[in-house]
Amino acid sequence: MTIFLTNCESILDINRQEDDCVSDNYLTVDSYLEQDENGYYIMNFLQGYVQTFTTLTCYTNTEYQKVFWYSNRQINIQFMNTDNWTDVVNHSSYTDDEGECHTVLGVWDVFVNDTVTVYSFLVDECNVEYSDSLKVIIR
Repeated sequence: MTIFLTNCESILDINRQEDDCVSDNYLTVDSYLEQDENGYYIMNFLQGYVQTFTTLTCYTNTEYQKVFWYSNRQINIQFMNTDNWTDVVNHSSYTDDEGECHTVLGVWDVFVNDTVTVYSFLVDECNVEYSDSLKVIIR
């Protein structure tokens, strides 16, 4: 038995298409929280609550693009005698038709007097990565 496979595009054509890809995107992350003199955002923990939340926003010039989020802080939530390390931000969101997306930062009281760094990144159709971050002081 002989199998013969063909393709309309040669390797050279595929490489040429990638080389012709133009990437002119951007990504910035922001918050409505107040900033201090160093540009750090200030989040006041709500006493008497288990967790306090805020919304973070990213701005891009790409619509319907998956954006990834992560932070430098996690909390261990024990469940059925099992460690469950949980990040303090949701890990992904999608931009809308105007290039804006959101995630939620949720912190527990153990983070009071700590600084959380939140990172955001996307990879565009040209495989170029764009990233930004911000720092939030929990008070």
